[in-house]
Amino acid sequence: MKNTLFKVIRQGAPIVNFAVILSEHEDIALIDIDLKSKYCEAYSTGSEEDNPTITLMADENSLYLNRKYKRDDATEIWFPRYKGWTIYMAEIHKYTCSICLWKHEMKKEYETIMNRSRKW
Repeated sequence: MKNTLFKVIRQGAPIVNFAVILSEHEDIALIDIDLKSKYCEAYSTGSEEDNPTITLMADENSLYLNRKYKRDDATEIWFPRYKGWTIYMAEIHKYTCSICLWKHEMKKEYETIMNRSRKW
């Protein structure tokens, strides 16, 4: 495992410590984001300047939040190393947010295969 570069583009109540690459291949990567905050939620995923982003939110059960912000202020982070990739899945357990990224080319191939299978 090695650390990967991420950037907090909007700081909110959830606090991010670091991110590590669990596995990385040509078209897919698995990353764990270590959180100082506990019991947050992966609110949304998207893209900022073609960099994959994830927005983390706190709810009434979340602990160890940044007190400079309101509980409903979101934290948004992006991964510049994976420019042009998409976050396929995100899941949070206590202090860890796990994400799976894949390249757009792989997504296009997947959509092509799914469209072909619908014709059968």
